[in-house]
Amino acid sequence: MRRAIALSISLLALACVSEKKERVTLAFTEHGQVRITTRSPKEDSWAARFNQLEPSSETITIEKSHGEVDAVEHSAISDPDLLQKFFADVDMTIRYNKVDGVSELEIYPATSSRATREEREEFDRRVHVAASAYVTYVNAMRRLYDYLDSQPQRAEHAFKQFETETDEEVEAVSKEEKTLIVDVRHAMRDVLNTAPEEKAQDRFFDLADRVNDPFPATVIINVPHVILSSEGFKKKDAQTVIADVISPIEALNALDGRWLSPDPIASAFKDDAQREFMWRQPRHAAASVTADEIAKAYLEQLKPKAVYRVRWIP
Repeated sequence: MRRAIALSISLLALACVSEKKERVTLAFTEHGQVRITTRSPKEDSWAARFNQLEPSSETITIEKSHGEVDAVEHSAISDPDLLQKFFADVDMTIRYNKVDGVSELEIYPATSSRATREEREEFDRRVHVAASAYVTYVNAMRRLYDYLDSQPQRAEHAFKQFETETDEEVEAVSKEEKTLIVDVRHAMRDVLNTAPEEKAQDRFFDLADRVNDPFPATVIINVPHVILSSEGFKKKDAQTVIADVISPIEALNALDGRWLSPDPIASAFKDDAQREFMWRQPRHAAASVTADEIAKAYLEQLKPKAVYRVRWIP
């Protein structure tokens, strides 16, 4: 089961870092300008935005393999005050200010406009399907934890059975114990699969990206000197940050402990040492939780930050 969980997570992570994800880098210079560089697969989807600028220099690089276009990189140097114009078709406000010797970039995103109404409805349905599966999972874990409270010496062994390849390989001292463990394994699979059809995970991640990510691409900010402070961004290095948009995996992990502790699914995201001694942790499973509660909490985690801000000395 551990391998099955790892495989599911690998597929989800693969969807997150899909080559289809575009990038836009805003590299501010010491001379008060910004180099805007975009990278798109197959074709330049940013050309119309660059046409809104009057860049002092501009380059387009096309990468090919076996005669086919792999990626297009488009770059131009512009005045930072034109950034709002560059992103005019995106529902967000972007401001560049320079006050008392400190430069500041602020981005106020609105709701993502990349998803259609039908896609939003489909994503909500899929979240509720996964939330219903999570309710079943919590209930199965509660039954197992009740059993382990009366048989604490069986805890380590029971947790190890989540790692077996098949249900037939599950070892138990009684039919009751095996049924409880197998029920948990099935519930875990249903939560991770998100839907019964083939490639459901890929579809779920694609919808999550379109519905919840307000940016048209991964946004990277690079400044000429050390960053003084940032908000809403993940720090890559002393001079570079990336807009922090919560992934579906991170949103699920953020719910760890809310209704279930320890949570074998959440533990799959932790290191080996934490997983190894999970069976020693105090056990708790909510007596009552609804799919609506879980869906609401999960969707709340996926919301973008209210503001993305970075400050530096130019």
